[in-house]
Amino acid sequence: MLDQVFSKGYEVEEKLKRVLKSDRKYTMILNFAQKPDEEEYYQLAKVSLGVLLFVGFLGFLVYLAFHYLLGK
Repeated sequence: MLDQVFSKGYEVEEKLKRVLKSDRKYTMILNFAQKPDEEEYYQLAKVSLGVLLFVGFLGFLVYLAFHYLLGK
């Protein structure tokens, strides 16, 4: 599955390069950018999941506080 994601990313990158070929500034940025390796990808996914859970937990605490304070 991860190979499919990476191959799709390569396809999108090639399409972007063709579309933006006339504008050299954007193609230089695309060429300079590095593709994340598998470890970096999983680390980013873990951090994103952690932040998502933390924000959800904060929202739940706010809900509980309003529920008990307003008595509804």
